[in-house]
Amino acid sequence: PVANQQSTGGNLRDRPEGFRRPREVESVFKEVHLHGVFSAEGVDWRRQRRLAVTALNSNRLHSHFHIVRTAGERLRLRLRAAAREGRPIEIQRELTSYTVDITTALAFGVDVNTLERGEDELQRNIQFAFEMLGRRVLLPIPYWHWVQLPADRRLKRALAALEVAVGEFIDQARRRLGQHPERHREPTN
Repeated sequence: PVANQQSTGGNLRDRPEGFRRPREVESVFKEVHLHGVFSAEGVDWRRQRRLAVTALNSNRLHSHFHIVRTAGERLRLRLRAAAREGRPIEIQRELTSYTVDITTALAFGVDVNTLERGEDELQRNIQFAFEMLGRRVLLPIPYWHWVQLPADRRLKRALAALEVAVGEFIDQARRRLGQHPERHREPTN
């Protein structure tokens, strides 16, 4: 940890002045309109972090524990079944599903349950998008600015489909909010 702090010029407590992510993270995520607290830096990071911290304060987290517990139990059952059957798993995909299930439930109030539903279009698009974004962050030259490979075109389609899905989640949340106006003062997500 000490070597890490010295090599990065600081630690996470020094954010955003003394510690930052690689510059490519912010630029790649901005390009595809997925810029948020996990890719922001500087003043933008401070503003977004304040919103995230407010949304995830201990009082709110306590009321959402059942979401994390449910997703954790689903993941445990999937891993146990794979072990019992001697079936190999792709742990990154399992953990992505786990994260998607929790994030979607917390942010939109929707239980997409990708852990039990298995691989579907939503899950494939999310997995592919993050694989491509991770690849782009590591590439020394942003070739996709000049040449669109089949994978880049597929990324555009995946991101468009994800935008539609998120729009539907937001519409559902707005309908629920319309049915329960008291949630304007104390939202559940």
